[in-house]
Amino acid sequence: MKTLTKKITTALGDVFVRFQKRPAGGKPAVVFLHGWGSDSRVWQPVTQALSYSSLLIDLPGFGNSPVPQQSWSVSDYQKVVEGLVEKTKFKNVVLVGHSFGGQVATAIAAKNPGWLSGLVLVSSASLRDKEPPFLNRLGSALSPLFSLPGLRLLKPVIYKLIGADEPPADPVMRQTMRNILREDQREKLPDITCPTQLIWGADDQATPLSNGEMMAKEIPDATLTVLSGGHFIFLDQPTAFFDTLNTFINRLS
Repeated sequence: MKTLTKKITTALGDVFVRFQKRPAGGKPAVVFLHGWGSDSRVWQPVTQALSYSSLLIDLPGFGNSPVPQQSWSVSDYQKVVEGLVEKTKFKNVVLVGHSFGGQVATAIAAKNPGWLSGLVLVSSASLRDKEPPFLNRLGSALSPLFSLPGLRLLKPVIYKLIGADEPPADPVMRQTMRNILREDQREKLPDITCPTQLIWGADDQATPLSNGEMMAKEIPDATLTVLSGGHFIFLDQPTAFFDTLNTFINRLS
């Protein structure tokens, strides 16, 4: 797939977004949104086996898409994805979002845009506490210490040990992360009217299965499929994940 760049004009200014478009010719088109700290490459094993057209996006601040000029919220990412889908002229879209990408996808689906025909939420981080969990608050408090000589190399090890999300080095993305962690999409779930497939790992520690079960109850037309694995269930169980995704898309078609 060829990597392309589009300029999306938003209320916060022009944003340049890198993406890969695979015009396989099949309908619907499948748009993939990655999680926090990841990028579009994480979806490539899935899209290689997919017979439908696909769009893999590097959300601003990740992969090859530049960092925004100021901190963003979920709604800012939502508007950029909507703008890019409209520029690609896809009309029959299945939106697939993992973790943070699922948080963005939830916000988009709740608006029920005319081009959206189905939603797939994969270990989605749509449910957030207004006050971030203790470990993430601790991780944020520790962040300045790692600017000291000798401690920088220990940063990823310590964050992994305490189970906290590692704040980005870039100050704009660090504040964006704080914004994202406080944005709960719970009240928007009943507004989603398109068919929705939730796919969860039974052993997911980042977004527990109980979140998926709650979301399946709140979204009117939702099905929850639980697979054996963790937060990156599409990597843990690639065949089972692909079969679930493909069955859902074929059902829509």
